Amino acid sequence: RRVHGGTAQVFMRRLLFRTARTVSAYHARSALAQSTFPSRPCIFRQARLFSAPADAVVTASSSPTDGAGTPSVNKLGFHVETSAPSLEQPDAPKFTGTLWFDNLYPIRVHRLDFRWVFGWYSYSRTLPRLLPDHIAILRVRPSLKEGGCLVDFESTEPVEVVEKEVIDHLIAEETHVWLSRSEVRAHLVKGIPFIEDIMNKYPSPRIRIDFQGPEVPMDALYNAIRPYGKIRDIVYAPWAKDTPRYAIVSFKHIHGAVSTKNCFHGQTIGSTKISVSYDQILKTSAIRSWMDKHPRLMIPFIAFLFAAGTYLIFDPMRTFFIKNKITNRFDPQNFPGVQWIKAEFKWLSDVTLGKLIQQRSVKEGEYMGTWSEKEAEAKIKTHLERTPEALLLVTGAKGSGKSALVQNAAAGKRVKIILDMDRLLSRTNDEFVNALAQAVGFFPAFTVLGYFTAMTDALVGAGAKTAAASNQNNVMKILECLTYALTSVSSKYANTSTPLEEREYPIIIVDGFNNQNKGKQDKFFETLVDWASLLVENHVAHVLFVADHTFVEEAMNKVLLDKRVETIALNDASFNTTSEYIKQSLHADQLDSTTLSAVDILGGRFVDVRTFITKLHSGMSPEDALDSIIRNSIVTIRTQGLGEGTEEGKKLPWSKVQFWTIILKLAKEAEVNFDEIQFSQFFKGDDGPLRALSRTEMISIAERDGKKTIVPGKPVFRTAFKKMAADPKLSGGMGVLIKKAQIEEEQNKINNYERELSSLKDLQMSSWAGALDPSQLKARKQFLLDLLKEAHEKVAVFDQERRAFEALVKAPSAAVAAVA
Repeated sequence: RRVHGGTAQVFMRRLLFRTARTVSAYHARSALAQSTFPSRPCIFRQARLFSAPADAVVTASSSPTDGAGTPSVNKLGFHVETSAPSLEQPDAPKFTGTLWFDNLYPIRVHRLDFRWVFGWYSYSRTLPRLLPDHIAILRVRPSLKEGGCLVDFESTEPVEVVEKEVIDHLIAEETHVWLSRSEVRAHLVKGIPFIEDIMNKYPSPRIRIDFQGPEVPMDALYNAIRPYGKIRDIVYAPWAKDTPRYAIVSFKHIHGAVSTKNCFHGQTIGSTKISVSYDQILKTSAIRSWMDKHPRLMIPFIAFLFAAGTYLIFDPMRTFFIKNKITNRFDPQNFPGVQWIKAEFKWLSDVTLGKLIQQRSVKEGEYMGTWSEKEAEAKIKTHLERTPEALLLVTGAKGSGKSALVQNAAAGKRVKIILDMDRLLSRTNDEFVNALAQAVGFFPAFTVLGYFTAMTDALVGAGAKTAAASNQNNVMKILECLTYALTSVSSKYANTSTPLEEREYPIIIVDGFNNQNKGKQDKFFETLVDWASLLVENHVAHVLFVADHTFVEEAMNKVLLDKRVETIALNDASFNTTSEYIKQSLHADQLDSTTLSAVDILGGRFVDVRTFITKLHSGMSPEDALDSIIRNSIVTIRTQGLGEGTEEGKKLPWSKVQFWTIILKLAKEAEVNFDEIQFSQFFKGDDGPLRALSRTEMISIAERDGKKTIVPGKPVFRTAFKKMAADPKLSGGMGVLIKKAQIEEEQNKINNYERELSSLKDLQMSSWAGALDPSQLKARKQFLLDLLKEAHEKVAVFDQERRAFEALVKAPSAAVAAVA
């Protein structure tokens, strides 16, 4: 039986209309047959129960009769009233009443309870078995929402006797319908039942009994409603003036409340009329009010639920996705079919335009391939083939090709993760955590956790401190899940006899740390290094750090302390190696003298050589390409070394005068003694500025035979230093600054000398003069006068030189060029 129109009610109305029309037509035919054949009364033998709405009435007589006057009952125990004459005794008493049958189909307890859709027709099959044969049904009023129906009946026996017979009959039959947990029960309706179809009102185990009159005592109320079900509690409303009196009754089962509402509503006890309605057990507003009043309990409880859900649901998912990222097991490039296609059609990719262009350009992952670099690559491959036991640090100057060297050495390894710290640490706090999660394959990320953290900040007022702590916790969670994934990958080699060369431990490459970005995320560097050391100590994975040599020396060793570390340092390539590399890149048999001269200036720094080759490919001449690189280097030196054009230049740990002093020295000499600069006039034994300049790679501090020397940070810087020193305007301006600093220093000495001479004069005139040796005072005074004279002479010389530098700066450019 399909439900037409979308709801059962529409279907009921249509079925009722069609049935009524059929019955009316049958009545007409019966009347005609009765007048024609009076000996054959018309009996509707196949009448069927249907789920009629509350206002539908199916009328019937108590017992239809056949032609002999014997009552005729149809198959369902009742029939439709006909015009056949009744043969019953006219003086027989008749009793009418109403019975409530519950549990005929499931009770609908809320809006999303759709069990009634599958059980709405149950009573039509069950009801005929629930009544004895001598009881005639007058009307059936189903209540789909309450899971039962009201049956108006007529009998020659009193209604109390009928109720007892029906109850005994139900007990004997033990009728149980589909989708209903309890057996069918029957109760005699003593009040005036109220059947409604209000959409937002559903049955509940708790009912409200309103007293329209004097309040009914509890004992009387209990005795009246106890037959309908077991009662949990009866609570009377507190007394208040001019307010209606009522009681709240809680039943153990919902069937007791439903039966009470249908059988007890409208009944009169004494002079009080009873009104029964459902009362909802749980109030949404009450729960929300309790949560609002107890935030100290709810916030930890919600946090506990979130943490439990993260641990039980999210963590296994995140470990799964991280493992996929490490092993690339779902990467289409690793599928056998894709690899076969690439192998079979490799010749097609070799003749494409992109391949030809790629052959004429310098690859990003390419490096010189010198003897030292090949040796370093061999060391890295050997390290990766062993069981993880120590961290590996690959160091070198910026642009020396160390990143390409490591990636080339690990190119044959499939299980690896590369963390580009330079890119990750350039993000904000929230973006950094999401970028780190994406780099390791951590999914799902912390979007929901971010909302929860923001809500916690707003409630407890923790502010930025809580946000920072949350970011640190998120980083720890990412590393924890990454550890689980790495352990699951490498655990298969724990207690196996797999040959060492066939074992493929996971590889973590951490590239891009430097002194500028190390402190952008609080304690992240220390946490990452400590986590990496734990991985290699427990033989879980290989961890390679690729960083600048100055960064490694000062930062890495400070965190690692006495832990085992293997270091591979890369140096600049030699002149012959660089020339051969450029020759191969240009596909030339020989290099001209101009190009060789440029190679000599550029040195073996790979980043500069690669830039030079790129400019040559773009059509520039060797002279123009070299000049472009030198100009860019000068801009870099003036911006990062002299602090021009930036706000950070005012906060540099060295002064312009200090750096210009080094530039002038390196413009004349290939290297300068470290101690000579450290104990010079403007440094006064402080090596802090020199170390800071080394960290920015403006200079490089080399150590040979126990002696430290200072060299330019890059080979091309030497030429840049010479050009800067030869620039009359720049050198003139810096000369003014140097002379002012020297004059200021001598002037401070003069002030001190004059102050001490004034003190000596006061001492001679005091009462202590007789106790002093005049010769000693005279000697001290003469010494100070000599120093004062020397200082004055220096100030005069410095001031004269300052004036010359100022004139050089102010002179027209044409005149300066002529002088130069």
